[in-house]
Amino acid sequence: MQGWTAAAAGAALAAAVSALSTWSWIVLARRWRVQDEPGRRRLHEEPTPRGAGVAIAIGWWLATALA
Repeated sequence: MQGWTAAAAGAALAAAVSALSTWSWIVLARRWRVQDEPGRRRLHEEPTPRGAGVAIAIGWWLATALA
């Protein structure tokens, strides 16, 4: 592949990895109860998983490595 097609393929792969790993982390975070609970000083009304930014960072690192 050359030029923009390689870049587009790398971006698509990184996006897919980010989406899949974010979804997987949310499932695990709910199972392991790694979440913020609603409370008086919180903006959310239901338990919210935290830490999914790691999955996005992994996708970004993958895109950087492929570039």
